[in-house]
Amino acid sequence: MKRAIAPALVSVLLFFALPLTMIAYPTPGLAAEQFTEGGWPLPYEKVSEKSVQWLKSRGYWPLKWGHATIAFYDAYTGVIKHMDLARKRGLEVQFAPFAGGPPQNEAFAGGQIQIAWVGEGPYVSIMSKRLPAKGLLVSMISYPVSLVVPPNSDLKTPKDLEGKRVGMAVGSSAQYMFAAFGRHHGVDLNKVKVVPMGWAEAATMPKGLDAAVALSFGIYNGELEGFLKERWPLYAHYNFYTMYMHEDIIRNAPDVAQAVVDMTMEAFAWAYKNPAEAMRLYRDMVPALKQTKLAPQWRDVNNLYAKLPPSANYPAVDLIAAEAEFLSGLLVEWKQLPKKLSAAEVKASYDTSFVDRTFKKLGWVRNDSSWMRPGFTAKDAIADVNKGSLYFPDKMYLVSEMNVPIPWPQPADVSKPWYYFGVWYQPGK
Repeated sequence: MKRAIAPALVSVLLFFALPLTMIAYPTPGLAAEQFTEGGWPLPYEKVSEKSVQWLKSRGYWPLKWGHATIAFYDAYTGVIKHMDLARKRGLEVQFAPFAGGPPQNEAFAGGQIQIAWVGEGPYVSIMSKRLPAKGLLVSMISYPVSLVVPPNSDLKTPKDLEGKRVGMAVGSSAQYMFAAFGRHHGVDLNKVKVVPMGWAEAATMPKGLDAAVALSFGIYNGELEGFLKERWPLYAHYNFYTMYMHEDIIRNAPDVAQAVVDMTMEAFAWAYKNPAEAMRLYRDMVPALKQTKLAPQWRDVNNLYAKLPPSANYPAVDLIAAEAEFLSGLLVEWKQLPKKLSAAEVKASYDTSFVDRTFKKLGWVRNDSSWMRPGFTAKDAIADVNKGSLYFPDKMYLVSEMNVPIPWPQPADVSKPWYYFGVWYQPGK
């Protein structure tokens, strides 16, 4: 008969056996359950050798993972790489940086990557083209994007945009936001002359443009140097940024999909408590970010994403479906999309079974309204979207105004005792 080892002795042994980020902390009274400092249960679950061999046979080894260089939700990639979270699960991954969502879609369609994280516009495009992808996780927040104009602009109302040349990243969330903004203000989108360009170029206000859709940190730099000014914010609606994976992997190697979701949520949980370090790790992974004048603003804006709890990455599919159906209709009217998507099609494009297992493993409680202001829920958002309204700054947190993290976890956020950075969180009401 085996003798039980005292919990205190287990902790001491594990302290010397594991690196700092892997120190195991036993559950009170349950010495068998251990956690990393960041709250991940040990030991790590590894993918099967069968799945590894299957990935290699398909040319998916290492797993190619696309990411954009403009948003905090991609900083998790630096955490995964630094903490070796893929290898600990028996996987090899290779991260590939892109300027945004549309080029990730192109790389996915061409077989160059198997995982991507893109904005609402590129994800709708993936769905409309019936590409073999499934959404696994989301980041839902009002990304700070605005319409900018030259300093001497005579644009006074949104209707004045009709007949004007507007630069934007076509196929990206920029186009979605502009479409929603135009619809809200009665702009005939077909009278707007769209000039395709990347996010970075739009923030330089090229000559010949009457306006452009730009990210806030680019706006900061442009206003500082006097070549543009912010005219109207576009971001007071719900944006969903989706991590999707090739269906081939989900169907033939589901443990790989589970490992990818697990390591991403582990990285988000770690970054929530260590936002500055997460950004440093990401900048180290993408050296070009250090060489741009926008780096300080990029850091400041994206650090705000650490204010949302990691549990907010659970796909609120009912809301996503309502918004995607409405916005795809706008793009059809604008002749930018061939067919409107139904809410049922959008919901079917997500597979939440993997994140469900992750939440169960951690004891996290799903909350589709964690990014809503007190007194409002995702159902309020869905009702407004169904009425054709897409601007709700009174109901949802705006990233530009979040100065402190949303408190998490609260007793209602966990269903069992969970260790997280020095604190045991107990379930409650």
